[in-house]
Amino acid sequence: MRIAQRLTPTLLYWLLVCVAFGLGLAVPAILQWTGMQQSRTPPLVPATAIAFVIAGLAVCLSLPYLPIQQSELDAEPSRPIRFDLRTSLLMTMVAAIIIAALVKFTTVVSGVLFVSALIYTIRVAVRDSRFRLPIGVLFGCMYLPYAWLVGHMELGRLWIALLWMPSAMPTLLPAGFISHLLGQRMPEAFWLAILLTTTELLVGTWIIRLGPKCTITFLVFVLLTALFSSFAFRCAVLA
Repeated sequence: MRIAQRLTPTLLYWLLVCVAFGLGLAVPAILQWTGMQQSRTPPLVPATAIAFVIAGLAVCLSLPYLPIQQSELDAEPSRPIRFDLRTSLLMTMVAAIIIAALVKFTTVVSGVLFVSALIYTIRVAVRDSRFRLPIGVLFGCMYLPYAWLVGHMELGRLWIALLWMPSAMPTLLPAGFISHLLGQRMPEAFWLAILLTTTELLVGTWIIRLGPKCTITFLVFVLLTALFSSFAFRCAVLA
């Protein structure tokens, strides 16, 4: 009974923040331990990545069995989203315009979409106090895995990277994989990382409304994505 009383969504959210910050500070040490900074891929690298994935899956699979207290988000039933014909046509037209502009001006349009998603997410957090902590933890899971940058000796050389960090770095690794499949180099497909981060923000803001268990599952996914991207960025900096 005491465990059920103590295991609140707030406690789990703060625990995720601490884990994200701790892993972010430990990125250089983990890379040095696995030997990932070498030219060849050591055998510990796949094993370490698999261990992180298994740990994340274990957390997600254990959530249905944990005695997490009911939150206000669980108590309030979600309202169904309804679209009339006018709204559907308007959304289709906006989507067509965005796709056409994205083909022509990929980086600029991606940046505008990210800023719009960021403003929307902050607006949701400001208007409803129930979403402030989960949204704050979402940002923490996206950016705290890069905490090692604060103590980096060559931080002065990374100021340009820090300018686009909010828009691309949380999804740097999956964007690199997609750009490789498309036959493009990462600098040419930089807009992919921005779009993935934008999608992550919007999906996260929507999932937060579904309750703490769904939110924590998504946050674990976001944390793993940002952590692996942080590993890749660290290796790129040292290369």
